[in-house]
Amino acid sequence: MEKKFLVPKEIKSAATHSFELQNVETYIDGYRVKHFGLYTFDTGNNIWSGISYYRKGMKIGDIDLKDIPKKIDGKFWGYIEVDEQWEDELSGIEDRVHFGVSKGKKNTKTFQNLKNYCNKKVRANFIEWGYIKDKETEDKKLQNEMLEIANDIQSLFEKLGFESLGKGPKKGDFSIRWQHVVYPKLGSEEVTTDDEIRFSILINSSYAADKKFDYKIAVVDPDTGDEVSRIAENTITVASNDRERIDFSHVVKPNNSVQYAENRIVLFVKVKGSGKSAKKELPFFYDIDKPDTSRSYVGLALHECIFPRTNSRRVNFGEMLHDVSYSIENKRGLELKYRLNISIHNASVPTCDKIVDIASLTGIVQPYEQCISDPIKDILFDQNVYEQYLTSGILELRARLIAVEDSGEIEKGDKITSYNYKIYLNCDEKNGFQDSFSVRSVDAPDDYRRSWCETGNGRSITLNVGHPAYLYVSDYPEVQHEYIREQMLKQYVMLYLEEGRYDMFNVSGQIFTELEPQEAAEQVLNKMESVYSKSLR
Repeated sequence: MEKKFLVPKEIKSAATHSFELQNVETYIDGYRVKHFGLYTFDTGNNIWSGISYYRKGMKIGDIDLKDIPKKIDGKFWGYIEVDEQWEDELSGIEDRVHFGVSKGKKNTKTFQNLKNYCNKKVRANFIEWGYIKDKETEDKKLQNEMLEIANDIQSLFEKLGFESLGKGPKKGDFSIRWQHVVYPKLGSEEVTTDDEIRFSILINSSYAADKKFDYKIAVVDPDTGDEVSRIAENTITVASNDRERIDFSHVVKPNNSVQYAENRIVLFVKVKGSGKSAKKELPFFYDIDKPDTSRSYVGLALHECIFPRTNSRRVNFGEMLHDVSYSIENKRGLELKYRLNISIHNASVPTCDKIVDIASLTGIVQPYEQCISDPIKDILFDQNVYEQYLTSGILELRARLIAVEDSGEIEKGDKITSYNYKIYLNCDEKNGFQDSFSVRSVDAPDDYRRSWCETGNGRSITLNVGHPAYLYVSDYPEVQHEYIREQMLKQYVMLYLEEGRYDMFNVSGQIFTELEPQEAAEQVLNKMESVYSKSLR
């Protein structure tokens, strides 16, 4: 006879909202959930909180949940029980005292399925009950964030003295694209012998006359830059304001690819009789795992900052910012003791002089955890203090994270990271970016690109919110903000390339269009890295 966990009556009677699974529900791959309940409360005074999982009526452990809103954190409880097959798998990863999962076993498929099911159920109910904003609201929030970042990027490029892209659409002479890229395994760039990689190339021409394009597709060793094998080479004529698509495939073999290494399929295109050229790359990993490029770091970002006006970073003399707090994420295996110094600087002058110290906060972040600093309740913009430096213009709210003791590679007194945030004193922020390009997001999980730009019917920068890299940071809003910013900055540089604004890529007296393809590619990448580095200062 099944022994089911019984929810205490006081839990049910005290709940503001409740959900109980009415029928057995299949999750994925035959994993079935027998019972699931979720209850929320007006206060956090209830004895239990979080989501617990039970086996044969006995509590085994708790489920790690993500993206829980502050207003409901600690004010809900739930439970889950699964079918016998799933229970048997879970029993195999329990610790010796049967009260949790053994160390290192949380990454197993059986526990991840349990965790993912609970997270999806909790999120779905929290949306229905109004604790989490719906997708439409989140999409609008993302769009506003991208517009804000675009504004900052435009200001940066103006500050660095780049030529303005100008108003309205301006087509580049030509562009090239990958299309319909299919690797043997969905979502993976790993291959083995006799695997086939299929792809198409698309050449768009905006020339006023028909043009001939030389193209070459080769497998290249990224470590040496040497060509390993040639897939195709030809000349194609593209009519004025038209496009041509050509389909190809590459069957991986030891004689045409470097085994046990990363390879690149590289497309070179050059306008016949012209110095203009372009290059695109596709990576694949032949009989090796794709390397983990993630690294340990400490992240710092503004968590909350309430302005006097909605959707505006303007403050006037006598007004205040409220509840200013920061998120600190320790993605390291060591405890971090920190001091957070916060100040306001005059960003309207090149020296960015400090105007006033705001606070110095201390705390501890445990390994692989994230914390929110104590909030600064009010920051007053006192006219007597600020008018000595400026009456209107741009300020920066600066936060610097300092180590207060040795912690692995971090030494006491080290400046770990910083976060700067622009504020507009007695003036409105500029919106000049609207004349240069538009921004949008698309959910395209099958597209390998994280972002891209287009100069066809109006300039645009697109962020792929379905890409695994974006989803990886989606649970960390502050990290996500920096990810979006880096992608948009990269694509802003690419807009210059797409439109033939090559002057910014000239190097050491050499004309960009006269560089060898590899040198030209390196110069574009160097420009991206240079601009990104300057944007962080």
